Amino acid sequence: MNSYYGYINNYNNTIIITISSRRIIYNLLPEPYCKKCSFPKATDECRWHHSDTMDRTYAIGLYYPKRREAEDTLSDHIRRLKSSKFYARPLGYAMSILIKERYQELLEIDYITPIPKHRDEYKPVGKTRGIYNQAEELADIISKEINKPKNNLLNKNKPWSQRNKGWEERQNIPDDIYSITKSKIKLEGKSIQDIQGKSILLIDDVRTSGATGSKCASLLKEAGANKVYLFVAGRDAGDQETLT
Repeated sequence: MNSYYGYINNYNNTIIITISSRRIIYNLLPEPYCKKCSFPKATDECRWHHSDTMDRTYAIGLYYPKRREAEDTLSDHIRRLKSSKFYARPLGYAMSILIKERYQELLEIDYITPIPKHRDEYKPVGKTRGIYNQAEELADIISKEINKPKNNLLNKNKPWSQRNKGWEERQNIPDDIYSITKSKIKLEGKSIQDIQGKSILLIDDVRTSGATGSKCASLLKEAGANKVYLFVAGRDAGDQETLT
């Protein structure tokens, strides 16, 4: 993994990452933003998180799913991560720096867990270089940078897409889509009781409605987890009703 240097510029609310002399600047969340779900509204005015089971959602900055005239490097890199693992590095480093310098409460978590994908949903990388899950690539970097164990506690049992679904449809994820990865925990010499009372940090590339994170958080809390947080590279800035 290439060396990097990064820091938060509080003056203009950006984070600057340098990887092998390549300088990358991401815009951080602008105030006001919701301290529960990171949507760009004051917490007491925000309606996005009324069905959240995550204790809080964190994000580098806002994600704009459609290209805009104004350049937004964060959104561009999140889109590029879908086809290139390289972009997990600056995004993962930025998330790690924010944990260490701005969201230090996350240094107290016990496990890092990527939001899982079904194998049929993984992104191909060339013809012979394998496939990957963007969330897992980010989680690998964050785990190393903040020295917390990554544990794939969740499994996605079959493909399921939230794309082109409205708010109500997104909230109704079938119960058989996600499950606790009991076999994985057993193979590592652990038991389901080992997550009881623990704090878990879910990792994903983007949060839109929050339904996927909430479904995963509910499963972990039912298995005994105390706190479940979600950290995403980008918080979708689309309209709540249209979910653009």
